[in-house]
Amino acid sequence: MKIRFIFPKWQKLLDQDEDLSRTLAGYEIGNFRMPGLAVPSVAAATPHDCQIELVDEHTQSLDFDNLDFDLAAISFFTPQASRAYEIAIQIRKRGKKVVFGGLHPTLLPFEAMKHADAVCAGMAEPCWTDIITDFKHNRLKPLYDTRSAVPYSSQYHTPVRSLWQKKGYVQIGVVQISRGCTYRCPYCVVPPYAGDDIVYRPLDDVVAEIAALDYPSFYVADENLIFSSARDSQYASALLRQIAHLKKRLFIASFPFLINRAADNIMELLANAGCTQIYLVTGLDSESEKMYAGDTTAVDQAVKKIRSFGIPVMTSFCVGSDLFEEKHFSWLIDYSDSLETDLAEFFISTPYPGTSVRARLAGERRLLDVPWSKYNGANVTYRPARISERELAHGFRNLWLKYYGRLSRFEAYKRITRCFGASVLKTFERKATG
Repeated sequence: MKIRFIFPKWQKLLDQDEDLSRTLAGYEIGNFRMPGLAVPSVAAATPHDCQIELVDEHTQSLDFDNLDFDLAAISFFTPQASRAYEIAIQIRKRGKKVVFGGLHPTLLPFEAMKHADAVCAGMAEPCWTDIITDFKHNRLKPLYDTRSAVPYSSQYHTPVRSLWQKKGYVQIGVVQISRGCTYRCPYCVVPPYAGDDIVYRPLDDVVAEIAALDYPSFYVADENLIFSSARDSQYASALLRQIAHLKKRLFIASFPFLINRAADNIMELLANAGCTQIYLVTGLDSESEKMYAGDTTAVDQAVKKIRSFGIPVMTSFCVGSDLFEEKHFSWLIDYSDSLETDLAEFFISTPYPGTSVRARLAGERRLLDVPWSKYNGANVTYRPARISERELAHGFRNLWLKYYGRLSRFEAYKRITRCFGASVLKTFERKATG
């Protein structure tokens, strides 16, 4: 049996704006590609008697006249949904079966069921072999719901990272240490997707996986590495101590409210373990959003705290929240300069399916009728409270142009490689020095 995994293309910032694409060409910003874990993780759980392959539309073309496989498995999140449905229609029209999985089908399974022969809602590991067996016996079910299944840690398999082509992606490993989250942030899809408890992988398995990575740098795809509860801190402390000797570069993303609550010993262990950048997402959580009401305390304290441990900071600013006004576009340029972080990015607040903020905006009749492809953080998908849709879209675009219009490619390159290392951006290095 041959299974073809398909990773649909999704539109990123530079894909949708030619002027921005020309201005930011060579900066490796706004189109930053990091290989995901969903497909490699499911591939690792596939029975050995199955042949697997991946068609990644970001690096390969999908040929509908060459469907040399038995089952198509398509994993996708919200901005990929429109394209995933298009692909499924073409494949099913040619007599092949399609199964969906991933974030979007989990959050909207009944929508996804209209376009596939089977949908996995939840983690794939508990039901993947059942799906394959049912396919072989021509008895696929419309829905395989694992959202209340046994925690995944005992079923985890090391991702088959070799499926991803290195061309077109940053040269970095991505590691997941847990699933689920104890916070119920109104904008976040993690609890509705993976549960409102944290299930950690066995520590020894995580350490072994990091040690075996081909890359000198890796990204931890879990914010809970700096959560402040005793249980979370105990796990993080043990992990960071055990990987310190590996001498790899470590990156994480976080929010000001998490940084400000993190214990000093965890921050010190992060630095000792080789953390060379924290990607600080601001303006999204309720504490840092106050900056648009004149209170920058949360962001200021977080940046200062990170720097006090010798860790560089890259900031990401959310625009378009209910406190955001047109005047804040020019203010953000000045404020980001005052923070003196290495680089900044910008994104538009987006109400993803399954989140409470989406439910609230729907109740207020503020959601716009736009395709899922627009849910990429670079488009207006709802009616803002204090500015018009046009002002938000125009101001967002100009933020990128103004911020990076002042930096040469070489200066941006120096700032990026100071954190990530030159090995991560090999293709960019050739552009920057050319």
